[in-house]
Amino acid sequence: MAFFPAQLFSFSAYRRLQERAHNKEISEQERLFIWTIERLEHQLPRITDRFRRENLCAVDAVSSLWKCTDLERGVEVLIRYPHPEWSNEACVVRHLKRSASVDDHLGVLVVPQWHAFENTGFLIYSLEHSVSFEDYAESFAFGESEWTVLLFRILSALNLYHHRSSSPLSPLVDLVYFFDEGPRLIWFQPFPVAFHPQQDLQQLGSWLELNMKQNFAEFT
Repeated sequence: MAFFPAQLFSFSAYRRLQERAHNKEISEQERLFIWTIERLEHQLPRITDRFRRENLCAVDAVSSLWKCTDLERGVEVLIRYPHPEWSNEACVVRHLKRSASVDDHLGVLVVPQWHAFENTGFLIYSLEHSVSFEDYAESFAFGESEWTVLLFRILSALNLYHHRSSSPLSPLVDLVYFFDEGPRLIWFQPFPVAFHPQQDLQQLGSWLELNMKQNFAEFT
């Protein structure tokens, strides 16, 4: 079976892809991606247990990551649902459950919890008392010490990924959330597992160089 690469999701990019599909300018993998998104929107229930599904954030071959609302607590969470056709497959459930058992001794990851539901389950990422990197960067000025802390914590999070022969989704910054104790990277080990450590570091270096230059230009 052909799998499309795991990827972060944006509605603007998806709309552009749909326009290309209308003009018959897409590959078979891209066509599979469009079909998967449309199918998930129809097959996944809008409300599961106490969680209301909102916006799609990422997708891989066996699961999808969504922004959701905890209706009991009124807070935002991320939930990684297995695709309906894989939800009772033992190897997929094991892969997802392993995500909840990663040893994050430095506290640099947002590690999910496995939530058993009916005959399967899903992963819940708590985002309480946090903001996304984009919102944080718009509200606070970054000095040298803030960039140093950010770099140290993201590199530490990448090391945990690489130690498990895995790479996070790209771009990294879209998976960074700021908590009281510092920034953390969402732990999302895709399936099939991708491992490209040099590319991860190059991407991080290019992003930091660009943003640090812009930041210091604004305050000098």
